[in-house]
Amino acid sequence: MTTTNASSTRATLLSAARDELSEKGEAALSLRAVARRAELSHAAPAHFFGDKAGLLTALAAEGFERLTAELDGAADLDDSAEVDSREGGERQALVSRLGSVYVEFGLRHPALIDLMFRGSLLRRDDPALNGAKQAAIGRLARAVAQTGTADAAEWTLISWALVHGLVVLSREQAVAPLLAARFVLAGGPAAEESTEPADIEPADAEPADAGPPDDAGAASALVERYVARVFAAGGAVNGSDGDGRGLARQQRSEQAGDLARS
Repeated sequence: MTTTNASSTRATLLSAARDELSEKGEAALSLRAVARRAELSHAAPAHFFGDKAGLLTALAAEGFERLTAELDGAADLDDSAEVDSREGGERQALVSRLGSVYVEFGLRHPALIDLMFRGSLLRRDDPALNGAKQAAIGRLARAVAQTGTADAAEWTLISWALVHGLVVLSREQAVAPLLAARFVLAGGPAAEESTEPADIEPADAEPADAGPPDDAGAASALVERYVARVFAAGGAVNGSDGDGRGLARQQRSEQAGDLARS
């Protein structure tokens, strides 16, 4: 088999595996089912991926690559040097856009994004998987670091946890009802006189529990609110604590830079 044919066959198998995952879920996915859908020999998946864990690992790596491509498209950049030329407000807006894109990706590909973080099903030491994951999370790490935020490594992790959690909640249609009940993630109940959290646009036409579109919009609004509060100049996160932790903060920010470049 030539290199070109091998690459094409592998891509065909991954495409079939994506469809199997999306339609039937990880538990029902099998090498034989993938081969059957791809109209290839039942031995083909084992030849390219070894076993089910190898196939799932390749799928997860591809998922991170697709996520990275969408993050780059939303940021309108493919080189970290371009971020440096952005103004402060633009850098905060970039973090917000990346967060919204992550949420949208997760809602469009629920089975895939679940798989991407199911370490027990994957080969954790796979170089392609780890490289693809670092590249995707590195986009967020780089954007957070460029806001000038102290403790950039911690805030990258917090930001990632926020958007990933919003994917899970939105998929269960839990975000819009929470907002309708006047709960704000950062601080508990909203003001008694308000029927909507401040700074979040209410859904005009649809009730709060109308389904994923409303929850996706509510999730994006929460991402924007989070970024505005946390990363705005002089906001909740800054480096002027004056209590001797500056060096540690700088070291953690450098660690975030290392993550972004990996």
